[in-house]
Amino acid sequence: MRSSLLLGALLTAPLACAAAAAAEPAPSGADAAARSDLDAKVAKAAAGQGREVSIPFVDHGGIRSWRAVDRDTLLLEGTHGRWYRAELMGGCFELPFAHSIGFKSNPTGDFDRSSAVLVRGQRCQVRSLTETAPPAKSRRGAVAPPAATAAQPDGAAPVEDVTLPR
Repeated sequence: MRSSLLLGALLTAPLACAAAAAAEPAPSGADAAARSDLDAKVAKAAAGQGREVSIPFVDHGGIRSWRAVDRDTLLLEGTHGRWYRAELMGGCFELPFAHSIGFKSNPTGDFDRSSAVLVRGQRCQVRSLTETAPPAKSRRGAVAPPAATAAQPDGAAPVEDVTLPR
């Protein structure tokens, strides 16, 4: 009798687990949003968007302007009006407050994921460089400044390569 009860329990356990999994509630709003964001990133990667790029001739004026998004992200405008998103490794703590920055290009003069950004003496290595849409414009037509950017005096002189004022 004991063996038949044990055998019955072993046979019905997988069925009960399958029924419980099917009866789980739909993902909450945060879970659904995270899933949607992940699906969008996968679709973007499949479409070839978000691939690594390089900005040519940085050491000869290849970057027209820049905008700090936060301490990890920098938007760069190339000479032909294309915008790029540079993700930095480890955070560049002075970036949101900088008035000027330097660009350390690779040996060929291009700016890519092997390049660095120089901010007040801090070398911030680029993790990823991808093409992106231009940032939003303000009512006057100028590029809107990033949120939470505070103006502070920048006493550091540029160290190497190109330095662009805002």
